[in-house]
Amino acid sequence: MEYERILILFGTVMGHAEQVAIDLAAALVEQGIAATVYDMEDVDVALCEAAQDIILCTSTYGNGDLPMNAEPFFRALEEREPDLCGVRFAVCALGDRNYDPFYCAAGDAFTDLFTKLGAAAVVPPFTFDGDPDPDTIADAREWALTFAAERYAVEQH
Repeated sequence: MEYERILILFGTVMGHAEQVAIDLAAALVEQGIAATVYDMEDVDVALCEAAQDIILCTSTYGNGDLPMNAEPFFRALEEREPDLCGVRFAVCALGDRNYDPFYCAAGDAFTDLFTKLGAAAVVPPFTFDGDPDPDTIADAREWALTFAAERYAVEQH
């Protein structure tokens, strides 16, 4: 059975969010759901307008800043204000609680912006505290399947 594609967009500084995005895509593909991973630096807003399902996977940099590769995409969304009313989304945020109040602030910023643009958050954000470890990655994979389960046939563990 052919499924519609889930877009997984990542913003990263050290590469951890990219690896998590790849892991999330693998979990979906294992269930027969087409998932494509894109660096936010390479994404045009039109791709989001055409999508139905998007997972945003981003780290937070410095004092709550977006990763540099995510900034142009975020700014383009703010400036163009696309209508994302038909889009379902979820946010996977990487951060470090030692940097409160900036813990996962980039993920919060994407959640706020996508909601403002009319997209529907399907599941609560998934957050990583510190570097991703195998147990947390396994939990994130299950979270991605929960996101997909509302639209696609997914066998959850």
